[in-house]
Amino acid sequence: MVEPDLNADILCQHHFKIICSSRSPLANNKEVSLAELQEYPFILLDKKSTHQQVFSQLMSRHLFNPWVLFCTANFNTILTLVQQNSGISFLTETALAACSHDIVALDLKEAKQIYFYISLVSRVNHEQNPILQAFIQQIKSAIN
Repeated sequence: MVEPDLNADILCQHHFKIICSSRSPLANNKEVSLAELQEYPFILLDKKSTHQQVFSQLMSRHLFNPWVLFCTANFNTILTLVQQNSGISFLTETALAACSHDIVALDLKEAKQIYFYISLVSRVNHEQNPILQAFIQQIKSAIN
């Protein structure tokens, strides 16, 4: 949807990944397919998240019925359970930036062309004061 009064700048785009424990048999791969994930339990963000919406659409498109062990709104809970090798998850590269070495990110063959965008949106006719400009520059620097 295009809004003529808004200006949107894409700050970055990241891929969605399958994450697993470094102790998982999947950890030796760089890439996996949905068929290879059939026997693994998924630990996912809840239905309100963009991640879950993308995951659901992807599963429907590929007629894949995942074994969903647990859904939560708490990102740290997902990371803890995956680190403990209790299951796998579907997250973006963005979310994985601060992960420990106990988690491995894998490309998902069926999701190579699906991106997660982080954008900065502002009003076209809104004058940016120096404080706002510095804030925007700080955000851009932190992401890149």
